[in-house]
Amino acid sequence: MKFDQAVTIALGSIDPEGRSALALDPLAALQDMGITVKPVQTLGGDDVRGDGGTCDGMSFLQDGVILYAPSPASRRENFTLAHEYGHFLVSEQEDILDWLGDLPNPHRALETVCDQIASELLLPKSLIDAVVQGGVPRAAHLGALYDLSQASEPCCAIALANRLKVMGAVVIAERHIHTVRHASIRPGPGDEWPNVYPWKGEMLPPGRVRLPLGHSDYKGYITWTDGFGRTAGYFADATATDTRVHLILAENDLWNSEDFHVRPTVEADQRPVRTITCCGQNKAVRGWPCAKCGEPDCPICHKCGCERAIEKEKVCSRCWMSKNANLVNADGVCADCQ
Repeated sequence: MKFDQAVTIALGSIDPEGRSALALDPLAALQDMGITVKPVQTLGGDDVRGDGGTCDGMSFLQDGVILYAPSPASRRENFTLAHEYGHFLVSEQEDILDWLGDLPNPHRALETVCDQIASELLLPKSLIDAVVQGGVPRAAHLGALYDLSQASEPCCAIALANRLKVMGAVVIAERHIHTVRHASIRPGPGDEWPNVYPWKGEMLPPGRVRLPLGHSDYKGYITWTDGFGRTAGYFADATATDTRVHLILAENDLWNSEDFHVRPTVEADQRPVRTITCCGQNKAVRGWPCAKCGEPDCPICHKCGCERAIEKEKVCSRCWMSKNANLVNADGVCADCQ
């Protein structure tokens, strides 16, 4: 499964009327669905979700409750509500949950899926087509989408990230303190997740990409340092408003920013994918294979083929041989010794 497929599956459970209602008024639409939606002034302390979420909300799936920080002077609460509804949609899809559990960082991948769900609910595809016009996404497109719609900046960033054909990200940063406010990650064509990528709270790298006063745009090659001190090189296209830096990162030089376009590639998760049968399911699992049986660990029981085989065996109390558990009776005696 790929990210786009996961989003399509999750959204497939909503009928056209429901999608239209969510696009027009997410709050009213969620309440009509029977979901309890409560505004709170702050989300902190015990209310902080451990997923590294980038929106101002929380969802309590079993209770059917969404908490959100209202933003009456902006469009952000619409994105927050749509994002939290995405958590409800994903929780109902076992295939998506299994796939997420196999990714190198399932919590952040879940947030990315819910971001994309929110973006598709709030930003029409026809508008994105009109702005991008079949070309390469540019940082300036983010502001154009924002001006032409009722979508929030993060929603517009996610829509542009979905149009990238290579591994990269779309970033919104505070211009004067150089801090990432939102990052939408785009996996590679094969769903390779980058090892190093921007995330909320990280700093823009030093240099011209910070767009100091008097500089409104930048194209070139930068080195990104994540919160763990790891680095990766990306080609960048950036533009600035009075308060924000809009930045698109890509593993390839999509914007012809350099005469020599070959740079070290962004490292991706190299673990192979193999289909296994375990826990009553056939599933594609990404992971390093066991040296003995050649199978990766199951994401549910966390055991390889060797460990599962051992569990199916019992030692006979008479001959002390390992036998299939089905051949050993309740007294611990195998069929050959009975």
